Amino acid sequence: MVVRHSPQQSAMSPRLALLACGLLLTCGARGQAAVNEGDVKYLTCVVCREAAMTMSRMVGEVQQMGYPLSEENLVELAAAVCDLNSEAGQWIRSADYFLSSDSRSFKIKINEQRGKCGAECLTVQRACSAVIEPVISEIAEALYAGDSADIVKEMCDEITSACSSRKAIKTPEGRGSEIFTPLSDEELQAEYEAMAQYEYGDEGEEEGPPHDQEEEWMNHFADSPLARLETWAYDLYTNSSSWVRSKLGAAAKAEL
Repeated sequence: MVVRHSPQQSAMSPRLALLACGLLLTCGARGQAAVNEGDVKYLTCVVCREAAMTMSRMVGEVQQMGYPLSEENLVELAAAVCDLNSEAGQWIRSADYFLSSDSRSFKIKINEQRGKCGAECLTVQRACSAVIEPVISEIAEALYAGDSADIVKEMCDEITSACSSRKAIKTPEGRGSEIFTPLSDEELQAEYEAMAQYEYGDEGEEEGPPHDQEEEWMNHFADSPLARLETWAYDLYTNSSSWVRSKLGAAAKAEL
């Protein structure tokens, strides 16, 4: 079964829109960076592989937590993996690409830290969108029916030709030379505050639709795939936070 997008399913909740605005604050000044258009076609293979591994990992984590996965859910995931403002697309903000040793192709490194979104970040996003967006439904079908261990090959060699038809770089000079710049503590703090505001809202500030439309709006949004993805992201965050707290607590006891 092929699931297509609908405008209602793609509608963004007020809380998600608020989070997106907060994330944009730490993505760098968009007006000061431009996509390296000439790099896009040479990046599609390595970017496809990273996107495939990201989706495979997220699907595995959700399944381990016992959540049922529908193909509709996976359409939303595939649509989000190239989005800088989504949880699934955060790998792009940590990505740094550079020339291989023979200067004939690009390699990509995913840093532990999130970086400012300059020209290379935007170029990775453009390459990701070019590969993924035309085949979102096909990718969702593969994730739903296939073996996640083979998803990288299936996505990047069969569903797309990102890796099977890649070409060598002919003019490598100056490519992949942008320095990866991690976010400062202040920028990270701004992002954390935006995420906290997304979760809890401003104290005393009303959020959402007018009262006379609230029940209808909530019923529509609560049943949407986007709402389920938000729930997954929150559960992943709280579970990882609990794990970190338990490890910190164990370490503190060991020092006593």
